[in-house]
Amino acid sequence: MKILFLAFTSKIYKSEGIYTGTSSVYTDRADLTRKLSCMDTWVPRVEEKGHEVIFFDGDNNELSFDAKNKVLHLTCSDSYDYHHLHNDKKPSHMFVRLREAIRWALQNREFDYILRIDDGSYVNAYALENIYPLLEGQDIVWSGYGGGGGIFFSKRACEELITLEGTSEYHLEDMTIFNSVSYTHLRAHETGRNLVCR
Repeated sequence: MKILFLAFTSKIYKSEGIYTGTSSVYTDRADLTRKLSCMDTWVPRVEEKGHEVIFFDGDNNELSFDAKNKVLHLTCSDSYDYHHLHNDKKPSHMFVRLREAIRWALQNREFDYILRIDDGSYVNAYALENIYPLLEGQDIVWSGYGGGGGIFFSKRACEELITLEGTSEYHLEDMTIFNSVSYTHLRAHETGRNLVCR
C-alpha cells in the first residue's frame, strides 16, 4: 500500500487568541519553524516504509514543486484564518488549498491513499502497519479529531474531492468535505485510533 502524506504548511502563521486562550502569536517563515521538527522526527521513518511526504503552502506566483525541501507551492491562499472567515461567512481557504494539492497529486504521483495532516502534527510511523487493515475497502478514514488529527482519502475519494466547491456555510475544510452531498455515498470509517498526534 502506497500512502502520500500531504501536510498543510504556511509561510506565515498567526494564532488566534480565541482558540489558544492567549494573545496572538505571529511568525513569518512558519514553514521552517513548524516543518523542521517533522523532518527531524517522523518524516524519515515514514519514507523508510516506502511512502512519500509533501508539505504544501499557498500564496505563490506560480505552481511549483521543490523536491529537495518536499514542498508543493500553490497559488491559492495560504491562510489558516478560520475565525474571520466564519464571522465574514466566507468559505474555507484551506479546503481550496487541499483540493489544489490533491489535484496536483492525482496528476503527478501514484498512491493508494492520501493522508491529510498539518505540519504541527506528529505521525507515529511505528503504528502505521496497524492502520493498513482499517483502510482496506474504505474511501475515507479518520480518527475523529478533525482534519489535523489526520484524514485518509482513497484515490476514488480524491477524484471526487477535486470536483467539490466550498461554500460559505462551512469555514473548516473537513466540515466542507464531510457535509458535501457528493461525499455521502463514499465508504467512510472512524477508527477511534490515533496515528497522528497534535
